[in-house]
Amino acid sequence: MSQENEERALVLLPPIRNIGDPQWYREYVEAQLDRDGCSFGNDCTEEFDLSQLDPLEWKDQDHYGVLGLARLRHNASSDDIRRAYRKTVIKYHPDKQDVNNEALPPDSDQDAVFTCIKIAYEILSNPRKRRAYDSVDPNFDDTIPAVTDYNKEHFFEVFAPVFRSNARWSNKRPIPMLGDDLSPYDKVDQFYTFWYNFDSWREFAYEDQEEIDMAENREERRWIEKQNKSERQRKRREEIQRLRDLVDNAYKCDPRIEKFLANEQEEKAAKRRAKEEAVRKKEQEKREQEMELRLQKELEEEEQKLQAAAAKKEKEIQRKLIKKERKVLRTICKENGLVTEGDVDELCEHLSLARIQELNGRLSHLSNSKEMKELLEQEIAAIKEVKASQSATPKVLQPEQPHSKPKESKADIGRWNQEQVQLLVKGVNLYPPGTADRWSTIANFINTHVTVDQKTGTMVVAMVKKLQKLGPLPAKELVNTIMSEEGHSGASKDNKVAVETTSVAPSAPAAWSAEEQKQLEKALRTFPQSEENRWDKIASMVTSRSRQECIKRYKELVSRVQAKRQPKKS
Repeated sequence: MSQENEERALVLLPPIRNIGDPQWYREYVEAQLDRDGCSFGNDCTEEFDLSQLDPLEWKDQDHYGVLGLARLRHNASSDDIRRAYRKTVIKYHPDKQDVNNEALPPDSDQDAVFTCIKIAYEILSNPRKRRAYDSVDPNFDDTIPAVTDYNKEHFFEVFAPVFRSNARWSNKRPIPMLGDDLSPYDKVDQFYTFWYNFDSWREFAYEDQEEIDMAENREERRWIEKQNKSERQRKRREEIQRLRDLVDNAYKCDPRIEKFLANEQEEKAAKRRAKEEAVRKKEQEKREQEMELRLQKELEEEEQKLQAAAAKKEKEIQRKLIKKERKVLRTICKENGLVTEGDVDELCEHLSLARIQELNGRLSHLSNSKEMKELLEQEIAAIKEVKASQSATPKVLQPEQPHSKPKESKADIGRWNQEQVQLLVKGVNLYPPGTADRWSTIANFINTHVTVDQKTGTMVVAMVKKLQKLGPLPAKELVNTIMSEEGHSGASKDNKVAVETTSVAPSAPAAWSAEEQKQLEKALRTFPQSEENRWDKIASMVTSRSRQECIKRYKELVSRVQAKRQPKKS
């Protein structure tokens, strides 16, 4: 058979599977026999020239050819070998040469031929010896395709027969084959993983140069074994390298690998772009959060400045107003010669603004100097009485009881007059929750207008709690109720003063409290601008405000900050 037909036959052979499957073995052998006109189980022996055989050169002989199995070779079964041996023996036995006078030429050595036949059968009928001979089968092609443009273009036609023929050496079954251009990535990866870790049973003991049986003593036998072992290992390494080169060349020529690598690079590029986009988005959100935090900080500073300016303005107004009222009182007393200058100073120092206004109003309605003097003397006497009572009242220190809860008593609240209660109502509305040191600030506000009976932050807190128990009443009713509890008479027609109509606990506060402001700021940090339904989620965190109120408050704060920055830019 020509080499071209041999290669074509290798392409048509089915993939090698488990040799232990009889049905597959039958199909596999029939595929080889059919190409030469044979069929499984028939006599497929062929003529082979045995006349020139020399028993001394038995290692270089084709044992399959000697028995007439050159076509089947390693695919021949044990029955095929026995059948071929019997046929060959009958044909070439020295005793049969008279009958078969045409089997060998007259000048051939019949005994030598018969000896070669017995040697061939002895090797092929022994599984271990046959395995050693098949490993160095002279008809096996050890060459591998190179990396060329032609082999890349005809990859499957060139490499598939080579892998199929080398698959016979594998210890592992089943053996994945090359596949085609449509094979998925996992199949291709499985193929190359198998062949890169190829476990070959091929051995090279048949080619040992030294025969152990020829050794004369034990030392020589050991030396021969050592030499043979070293040579086998060298050929084994060469075989492993040959298979590795085969797989490397196939990997370099495989068009599917280029396609998979291109897809893998595209996936990596897509992941890298997605990662960069995520980092960019995260940095943008971080910048937005920093901007919002800076904006909120500026808004808080602006609010504090506005509150401080309002308090300062109110304090200045009250200072000017009390200065004016004291001046009026001094003028009345000086023009009418009612009391001494020291008494006037006493009145101005101890009377509050509301009391001085009330006193000036009553003095302006009196035309008789005697009545005016009596009124002033009554006020002076009341001041002296209060001062005397304060200096005469001893301060008794009560022992501290650490395990008992302090009770809220009248001493904690102190004594409140009508003007102080009015100033408390006004101070609570003027300094909303969130003001720094709120209760001490309100106490200072009250003490600024009323110099008698100074109030502390603790007294202010106790009084506010008492007012809250009365409910959300108008300021006038609150004042009258407290005065009645304190033992004062209600506001008469003569000493009526102006009170504000605002209440301590308004039912619907217009201004934003500090707690609401904190909730709004936290919501703005939690939900960035890219969040869907942002303002609905922000309004859900600010429980006491609606969505529109939150948007309006945010716009108001932004406009304040922009207005603050505008002069700097100009």
